[in-house]
Amino acid sequence: MFYTGASERTLAFAALIEGFFGCLWFGWGQEGPPAWAVPVLITGQILAVLLLLGGVVAILRSPRDSSPLRDRAAARRYGITVGAEFGVCGVGAAILGATGHAEFISALICFVVGIHFTPLNRVFPGIGMLALSGAVTAVAVAALITGLASPVLPSTVTGLGAGLCLLGHGAALLAGSLSRKTPSRKSPAAAR
Repeated sequence: MFYTGASERTLAFAALIEGFFGCLWFGWGQEGPPAWAVPVLITGQILAVLLLLGGVVAILRSPRDSSPLRDRAAARRYGITVGAEFGVCGVGAAILGATGHAEFISALICFVVGIHFTPLNRVFPGIGMLALSGAVTAVAVAALITGLASPVLPSTVTGLGAGLCLLGHGAALLAGSLSRKTPSRKSPAAAR
């Protein structure tokens, strides 16, 4: 069974979130991709939307168990991590834009997103955040190198790479959530 350390609902919410952000990455990849990448990016977006919807279905069928964010320390760690992520992305994007290097904003944001999964591993243990961190961070490095060494935009690489990472990881999380047997509800007659 997938991700046995996390609750069914936690897996479902994570799948929904990764589907949402995967869709955004595939969309950003369409900034100016080579012709061969367009159908891949569009297919990725469609699959990411389906993952998001699958996450919604899994949330609705999952028992209402406790979220890791109900713990004050975990919620604080989550808030600090996401706040720092947004701050670094905003400042970095402003600097790159102001210095005439806006084409590298996607690589910077992909790098920061990849790094932010590492501290989130402590907030959401048991769902493979460290592996996702390594994969998304590697995509950012590949996007930077590609952008410096070729006419391919970094956003094409981050769109394809980060989108695929989130789609694959999110699909595994969704499979883990849906593979669990939801406790059957007893009818009032059976309870007598």
